[in-house]
Parts: sequence; C-alpha cells; structure tokens
Amino acid sequence: MSILLNHPVVLKKASAELDNLFGHDHLAEEPDLAKLYYLQSIINETLRLFPAAPLLVPHESSDFCTIGGYDVPTTINNVVC
Repeated sequence: MSILLNHPVVLKKASAELDNLFGHDHLAEEPDLAKLYYLQSIINETLRLFPAAPLLVPHESSDFCTIGGYDVPTTINNVVC
C-alpha cells in the first residue's frame, strides 16, 4: 500500500479497474481476482522488488571436503569442526 500511495497514477488506475468491474456496491472476492489484470501486475511487481523471503540462503558444508585444492571444514551451529 505504501508503494501505491507514492505512485498516485498507478493507484488511480487500480481503483478505476476495481470500479469498472465491481462498482462501489460489490466487494471483490477471491474468484474475482482472475479478472483483475492490472492489480495482479502490481502485486507481481511488488513481490519482484520486495521478495517475501530472502533469495540467498546460507550454505554450509555437511562433511569435510576438498574443492579445487581448498579444504572446506564441516560447520555445525556456526562452529568449525
């Protein structure tokens, strides 16, 4: 919502889409979401810019190994074994 408030033209377009499809007396429900193409685009762009989960998950070795001549130690709870 804060992004929409910072972009009033986009907010007006999304509001117009809702008004054209449903008017002021009907609430949009889940099956109606397939008809809201502009709103779906806004949601997809927001999730692209601000993903709900981090993209990079920390990696750790489960067993001691050698990769390219470098020794990779086992880490358990951030303690090098």
